[in-house]
Amino acid sequence: MKKRIDFSGMAKRRGFRYFSGSLAARFLGRPHGSAVHRDRRVFCTHLSTGAVKLLLRRENLMTRPLIQYRRAIHADFGGILRLQHRNLLTTLEGEDPSQGFLSIEFTEEELQKINSDPGIFVALRDGEVIGYLMAETAEFAVRSPLIAHMLNSLGDVVFEDVPLSSYRLFVYGPVCIDRRHRGQGVLEGLFDSMLRVLKERYEVGVAFVSVLNSRSLNAHQDKLGMRVVDEFEFNGQKYKTLAFGLGTSSGK
Repeated sequence: MKKRIDFSGMAKRRGFRYFSGSLAARFLGRPHGSAVHRDRRVFCTHLSTGAVKLLLRRENLMTRPLIQYRRAIHADFGGILRLQHRNLLTTLEGEDPSQGFLSIEFTEEELQKINSDPGIFVALRDGEVIGYLMAETAEFAVRSPLIAHMLNSLGDVVFEDVPLSSYRLFVYGPVCIDRRHRGQGVLEGLFDSMLRVLKERYEVGVAFVSVLNSRSLNAHQDKLGMRVVDEFEFNGQKYKTLAFGLGTSSGK
């Protein structure tokens, strides 16, 4: 007979925190059907604060609707445009720009063209667009004076010991995630969805981020492994140019 695991050791000092047995069993590496798994509620009072927080987060995520990642369809454009409007720098007047913003506004017609080649990728929860990521050909992207300036400044820039101009490259972004859903892995999900589609066609992606947008800059370097390869200034604003290879998934 298997020994039953007691999780109530420090209850009086810490107060009880409990979770479904199946969740605690997975967290502790116990198999399905174990004593921990069979418990309807498992006391986790002896676990560290960090472990308790992780269990809470996992249980919370388990109760949320799953996020779907796919290439955008025309029916998604309304949600993309609404999310875009809420996060434009001009719309966020008076708010802290370091928490993320968009520099360029796209019309529905432009969304249609971008989605046809190479594509727009969306994250949906309960049918609502909670995030999107655009990938543009360099030929289309230069219609924006800002992006044209960035690309024109890449002449002598090197990535992985090779001039960027020698690669088959595309312009990454913009990317936008609803504020209510940030910090939940949506950025990585969108990125991996994009890589699966574009990795056979392109070798390198390039992006730009305003130095004021520290949240986005940190996320793309720390979570997606992008590297700063250049800096430039446009209309009095400073930007960093980032590059990444398409041979690895997010976080690599």
